[in-house]
Amino acid sequence: MKRKNLAARVNVITIFRDFISVLLQNFSNIRMMGQSRMRKFISSSLSLIGICIIYLTVAFVLVPQSTAQAEEKIGSVRADGILHVNADGAAKIIGQNPKVVILDVRTPAEFARGHIKGAINIDFYGPDFKKKLSLLDKESEYLIHCRSGARSGRSLPIMQSVGLVNVIHMDNGIISWVAAGLPITKN
Repeated sequence: MKRKNLAARVNVITIFRDFISVLLQNFSNIRMMGQSRMRKFISSSLSLIGICIIYLTVAFVLVPQSTAQAEEKIGSVRADGILHVNADGAAKIIGQNPKVVILDVRTPAEFARGHIKGAINIDFYGPDFKKKLSLLDKESEYLIHCRSGARSGRSLPIMQSVGLVNVIHMDNGIISWVAAGLPITKN
């Protein structure tokens, strides 16, 4: 969502910049215009400036507010393009999308002590970690976590490098999940 909003802002800025450029070029020719033609030019220019102001208002005032409201509900998209959520946000995603794959990158021993129901375990420290990630379905959506968020955070660029782009990161890991009182299983 945030990437689309940024693209919309860039488009509006480009249109406004091009319009001002044309306007300034035409002002240099204003002395050669007749009086009635000059009035039409000024009238249409003022109309276009008004339209540009409306576009800029939408792009810089209304769009960021709706993005911020959406992010407050679930998490935030960071510079890496990945949605980062807290434990409650992760629980909402799991509840709303039963197809999301929960990827736990802790060691098998940590995983055995307790994990989110339905999670699959791929050990970040395993020698074949990247290879195992590359075998995952590229179309699926993944919710990744570890114990505290460090290993899963370091996994994000690896996931992107193997073509896994539908990724959600649970910040602060299973520690925050347990602290929020959310259920874990040992099965």
